[in-house]
Amino acid sequence: MQRHGYGRTTKRDSQLCMLEGWAGVGTERAGRRVDSFGSVESAISANSSELQAVDGIGKSIADKIKLAVGEEMKPYLLMSS
Repeated sequence: MQRHGYGRTTKRDSQLCMLEGWAGVGTERAGRRVDSFGSVESAISANSSELQAVDGIGKSIADKIKLAVGEEMKPYLLMSS
């Protein structure tokens, strides 16, 4: 059931939503990243030192972000009974 008035309505809102789910990144840090890099694509491709240049993102969070972005997904294996 959709709750009217609570959906992401702008491009910026959608960009923030994509970045907010990463380790250590909430609404405020996501906003700073979009403002600093201009797009989600640029924020994703930023290296660790570029991420650390964003206010509120230190080495630890930058490393977590790079791990989340760069880690290859492993296939989901079903357990056989």
